[in-house]
Amino acid sequence: YQRRVHGDQNNQMEILLKPLKYLGLVFPRMRLMTNYNRVTKLEYICNKCSHQGKSSTFFCDGCHYLLNPKTIRKLNYFELFGVLTAFDLPIGLLEERYHNLQKQLHPDKYGGKSEELKAFATEYTTHINMAYRVLKDDEKRAKYILKLRGVSYFENDSIIDDVEYLEKIMKVNEEISECESSTDLQSKKETLKKEIAELTKIISSHFQKNLHQGIITELTKIRFCKRAIENIEKKLSELSMKMIQI
Repeated sequence: YQRRVHGDQNNQMEILLKPLKYLGLVFPRMRLMTNYNRVTKLEYICNKCSHQGKSSTFFCDGCHYLLNPKTIRKLNYFELFGVLTAFDLPIGLLEERYHNLQKQLHPDKYGGKSEELKAFATEYTTHINMAYRVLKDDEKRAKYILKLRGVSYFENDSIIDDVEYLEKIMKVNEEISECESSTDLQSKKETLKKEIAELTKIISSHFQKNLHQGIITELTKIRFCKRAIENIEKKLSELSMKMIQI
């Protein structure tokens, strides 16, 4: 399989603006809009008409038959949705691409077709759903990009040297364990969610600077926060059961 990714409008715009920057006519606030669209063409052989070609869709250019899902296994999840491999991917764009693919490839559309087409559609949908679940989640998307970059991340092996943060999260978990107020627990939950949002911003900054170890550190902190939220949910459930018994 061969891939060809088309276009980078940002680079072209940078070249055009270079003389203006030299003259001091481009100010820091004049930021370029990122082009998140990417088109990837894959070589294929159609199962129906044996046509060979390159396609950026999932259909044969000759007879419009649905291509064998094995064709797209060479695509990473970003290429699957036709978007730039980036942590700051607009989720709205991802959702739009996801729904468009579902309209084209959902098994319900092939209900009266051959068994092969039904099987193809089912495999496509399973793969697309898996890719969507990964890319729409900030933490999973960060881990996936690290994987694409060849950076190893193992949750069990990921430790942080920030003693102050570790002491802080231990104190939070102790407070959760001792808390008997649903209101206070909900408040702590919201605080942890805000902290996850701030850590996500830091991860975004680290990706722009290729600070992989920093990304791993912040991902580990997010994992600690999510565990604390799970403890809150468990505690809230326990308090709810006590209220029912009373």
